[in-house]
Amino acid sequence: MTNISKKTSKKFILLLLVVIFIIIICQSKVVMSSTVGSVKLFFYNLFPCMFIFYTIADLMINYGILSIFNGNFGVFISNIFRITPNSLFIFFLSMITGFPSGSKYIADFYNKKLISLEEAEYLLLFTHFSNPLFILGTIKIICGFKMAIIVLLSHYLSNFIIALFLRPKNRHISYNYLHNNYLDLVTCLNKSFKKTMPIVMIVLCNSIIFTTLGSLVCSYIKSDTMRLLIMGFFDITRGISLINNYGFNNLFKGIVISIFLSFGGFNIHMQVNSIIKKEKLPYSYFFHGRLIATSINIVLYIIFYVSIL
Repeated sequence: MTNISKKTSKKFILLLLVVIFIIIICQSKVVMSSTVGSVKLFFYNLFPCMFIFYTIADLMINYGILSIFNGNFGVFISNIFRITPNSLFIFFLSMITGFPSGSKYIADFYNKKLISLEEAEYLLLFTHFSNPLFILGTIKIICGFKMAIIVLLSHYLSNFIIALFLRPKNRHISYNYLHNNYLDLVTCLNKSFKKTMPIVMIVLCNSIIFTTLGSLVCSYIKSDTMRLLIMGFFDITRGISLINNYGFNNLFKGIVISIFLSFGGFNIHMQVNSIIKKEKLPYSYFFHGRLIATSINIVLYIIFYVSIL
């Protein structure tokens, strides 16, 4: 990028920020209500899932769960996807902890040379899972238990299909083991809290900013469908929480929720990009994976919905 284009982009961003600042002042009530709403939503819906599962994941690592994945079972499953047991472990962690943990562990393991660049790029395609507690809790309240199960199945299976059909042509064999200095429970908990809280705060701040921006944009739009889609793509948690405010049928609700979960909101993409950028990992793999997963997820959801409900 030339110096002229850099200066132009800086001026454009500055102009955009000034416009946003003016709109925030003019729409102060919208900003306050959306900020308070996003904070409540975060602590009631996201924080319990994130904090508990991130902490448990760190405890499992400390007490040697990787040895299970390095055993016969882990080697057998990793052979199917043609990856090392370390990569399989990231796959497992991303499923139980929810996004953006997949990108976090990919960056951590790549930094420690526990996975190769090719494995990191491959994992970015499909390690985008919503926390199962969030789906079975929040979505159950919105759409009912059967709908939550269908959303969960289609969401997870879409990533499994990508993992299977886009797996590397050659199996990765050589890798380093993760060696831990096992800590006592209290020390491990304190260490886990210190590692988890910065991620939690990043998610919270992103949620507040993008929810506010989404609310400001939606305040100028009259179409219910457009308002819901825009709000969801800015912040998926906020979008999902608002879906019952509109008179949509269950099929449409499930499709919209599946799109939000599979593709992720702008805040999720920003978080992932900031995490992997430190290790110079390509964001394009994550983005392309989201597009493919969203398409597969919609098809799977419709099939399950018609078959079960």
